[in-house]
Amino acid sequence: MDSIVTRLTKYEERFLPRIGTLLDPRFKKQGFRSPFNVVQAEKFLENEVTVINNSCDSVPHAAEPPPPSQNRQTLFTFLQKNISELPTSKRADAIIDLRQYFNLKHCEENVDPLESWKHNESNLKKLLPKFLCVPATSTESERMFSKAGLVINNRRASLKANNVDILLFLQKNSWIQ
Repeated sequence: MDSIVTRLTKYEERFLPRIGTLLDPRFKKQGFRSPFNVVQAEKFLENEVTVINNSCDSVPHAAEPPPPSQNRQTLFTFLQKNISELPTSKRADAIIDLRQYFNLKHCEENVDPLESWKHNESNLKKLLPKFLCVPATSTESERMFSKAGLVINNRRASLKANNVDILLFLQKNSWIQ
């Protein structure tokens, strides 16, 4: 278990795994070992939701109050007028959206996160295409496959997996001066 923790801790410090962990309804804040990483991811998500709230008006405006009948102001007209005059803040709306999401019950481990988000009614849903999509190609992985093809050939087909890992590691890091 210690070796797994040591091996995976560095990924928690990376940007996309932080956001992916926070947006995964199975993990959220509890998927982190370091509280610092949680805070960093929350700050970033708060900024992103604020940008989304600014780009599309997510707060519906109150309808215009109907004209009072016979110059007499009704209670509901008074309330509608007061509600329409409330100040709004996109930052506050983003914080509220995140707080509501974090207070939702965690999903079971066998639940598909995308199916969970499909049924979730939240402004955070607009973040999914940006952060939970897998790029079609990754040049880094393509390079490693290419190097692996050079290391493993007809004459070296019986190399053990550990030896292949060592050779690829050495070949990849030989370019670093």
